[in-house]
Amino acid sequence: MPLVDQATLVAQLAPPLDPDLTKVLVKEFISLERRYIQRGWEPAQLDGGQFCEILARIIYHQDSGNLSPSKDFDDCLAYVEDSHGQNNHAMNPRRDALHISKVLRTTYKFK
Repeated sequence: MPLVDQATLVAQLAPPLDPDLTKVLVKEFISLERRYIQRGWEPAQLDGGQFCEILARIIYHQDSGNLSPSKDFDDCLAYVEDSHGQNNHAMNPRRDALHISKVLRTTYKFK
């Protein structure tokens, strides 16, 4: 089973996603994929947490239009979840954004 080629995947995702965040996300994905193939399970929890943090920032960027590479995981998802309806959202339909947010929160808890 071949590993994903980083440059090819970034080129396919970067427009419309932010290129810098996309490079970091793909790097984490390839690291997780390599660990899976090598059956190296120990650090996978930490790598999974980093993957979730990066993806939360990408989703925040897509939903808000603001790029913040250092924004906290919870802050990013709180904006997307927007329980008080105060934010303008670019991601529609909302149910997809909310579903991704729930999956990220669930996965992140295992880190």
